[in-house]
Amino acid sequence: MNLNKFTFFLFLLLLLNAFGQKKAIESLNNTLTSPIIGPNHILFIATNQAKSIKIILETEKWKPIEMVYDEKTMMWYYIYEKELTKGKYRYKLSIDNFLTTDPLNPNKEKDKLGGYFSFFELKDNIEIFKSNPKRIENGYYEFRYIDLKAEKVVLVGSFNNWNPYELELKREYGGIWKIKIYLPKGTHYYYFIVDDQITPDPMNTKAVKDKHGNIINIIEVNE
Repeated sequence: MNLNKFTFFLFLLLLLNAFGQKKAIESLNNTLTSPIIGPNHILFIATNQAKSIKIILETEKWKPIEMVYDEKTMMWYYIYEKELTKGKYRYKLSIDNFLTTDPLNPNKEKDKLGGYFSFFELKDNIEIFKSNPKRIENGYYEFRYIDLKAEKVVLVGSFNNWNPYELELKREYGGIWKIKIYLPKGTHYYYFIVDDQITPDPMNTKAVKDKHGNIINIIEVNE
């Protein structure tokens, strides 16, 4: 599934919710697929209205991991954020303690107990964006922020005179927000504004406090 379709189906879910949760879930079960594989993350989705859903990944030695339920979209999700080499990977879901394959993934293969695994295949390696910002080229840097529930994320810093309206990040798959800007040589200070709340960058450990007590991040540009 491409990213534009994923955004559309999230919108469709919210729209259909106005006409009833059951109708929305039935419509999405016929159209959504999981997982959604991006260049840096893998997004697993479940539309089942269960009390608890865990994902059990081969890459995590089959240790159950709780998925997160988002009330706004009525969806369960889990974002896998570790580096993987290209190849095939197996997993299962535990839905209210019932072990099963992923209902949104048509790719299945038999296990040794007469059941089935779901699986996904990576055509390329996944390289994780580990720190902010990432140098692109010719003085341009990319900032990222990850939050599936956020409605708006803005980058604010000394490089734009702390303007809270100018540098709005673009939302992509799996709640990943991005923006690419030019940074001249020198020391720069910044933070994010997430839904009108000043928020320090969780992917940058270099930080200080301003005179108001807000944590602001630091980036040194030497090239």
